[in-house]
Amino acid sequence: MNLLSAANGGHLMAAPADSWRFAIDDNVDAWEYIQAGAGDGVYAFKDEQPATFDTFMMLIPDTSGLNIKDFELFAGNDTPLGTFRSIGQFQTKNIRLYPSPWQEFKFAAVRARYFKLHVISAWDAGWKTSPKVNEWQLLGSF
Repeated sequence: MNLLSAANGGHLMAAPADSWRFAIDDNVDAWEYIQAGAGDGVYAFKDEQPATFDTFMMLIPDTSGLNIKDFELFAGNDTPLGTFRSIGQFQTKNIRLYPSPWQEFKFAAVRARYFKLHVISAWDAGWKTSPKVNEWQLLGSF
């Protein structure tokens, strides 16, 4: 189950801009620029209940200097602005994969109430603070 999907009760709790919510709206045909340099995106699951998760997926439909390159994932249980522990740092491939354009990032299973994504860089050094984001998913269960 995609824990971040709005259809499954996932929702944005804190971010530097409203654009961060478009990454979980289940619309794979649209993309947004997100403000990344000013903060992180923090998400909660249905009714802010804890969930167990072990896979993050990012949709990369094409090669672009604005695609996210490096990012770090965090899990937390306190509050949306409380203490988080790192799940790990990851790097995308700046290319569309076939047959599915979803890039998968696995890690040891984590149980938490909140999920935070921190964008470190995009593929083009000139990206400034607004990379292009299509959609992402966090696979797990309640």
